Amino acid sequence: MTHKSTNPKDYQTLEATAAVMLKNYPAAYHVEMHEHERAQLVYATSGIIELSSENQWWLIPPRAAIWIPANTLHQMVTKTDVTLNTLYIDTKRWHKIFPTQPCSVDISNLLHELLVRAATFPLNYPFDSIEYKVMDLLVEELTWTTGITLILPSPFMDKRLQMLCQIVIEHPSHHYTLEELGHKVGASPRNLTRLFKQALNTNFSLWQQQLKIMQAIPYLIEGKPVSQIATDLGYGSQSSFSNMFKKLMGKAPTEYAAWATQQS
Repeated sequence: MTHKSTNPKDYQTLEATAAVMLKNYPAAYHVEMHEHERAQLVYATSGIIELSSENQWWLIPPRAAIWIPANTLHQMVTKTDVTLNTLYIDTKRWHKIFPTQPCSVDISNLLHELLVRAATFPLNYPFDSIEYKVMDLLVEELTWTTGITLILPSPFMDKRLQMLCQIVIEHPSHHYTLEELGHKVGASPRNLTRLFKQALNTNFSLWQQQLKIMQAIPYLIEGKPVSQIATDLGYGSQSSFSNMFKKLMGKAPTEYAAWATQQS
């Protein structure tokens, strides 16, 4: 195979309606806030990345993906060495309804194999080629899901809400109540409840649990004991943390760690 570009700019104005870019990144690599002309599917075949838009934050483990619509500002930080297969697609040229907001994407075994295969294709390919047929199947296989997505307040939202979220993020070992946080940010629990619903479309309790999961996943994958993670995240027992994790993720922490390690 001839050398294929790893510069995202080369994928934005292709004659082909979709192309996959394979690129390796070292740990602690930061891609500043930017946007693309084409929509993209960010898929980590190995490693962990942290991806954020103006008001959402995702921690993406191996074999997980995020859909980013065209012209959506976002940035990325690699938490480990990472291999990304990124699909860039001109959604206006496909007969399919695509999400207009960032969201999680289910990665089936078939979709994984299609993305890996498509990464070997040239940037442009004929309409009647095998490459086009594979890409057509790949796009049809895309399935949107809610997944675990942590929504953060944007700079345009209420300053008290921004301050509250920052406090909780910076103190992972503490389980806050709205009463505690209300004293810190100058708002009543009732007002904070209303702000969470209006701005983030969730409630504080669920948001804090989602944050705990985001904070736990990198430690689980690196093999840190679940009991220690539970303690570090402010849980009184391993079982209480494990129950919360399984309720939201569908797998116990040890099961999730084994699954994610196997995928990487």
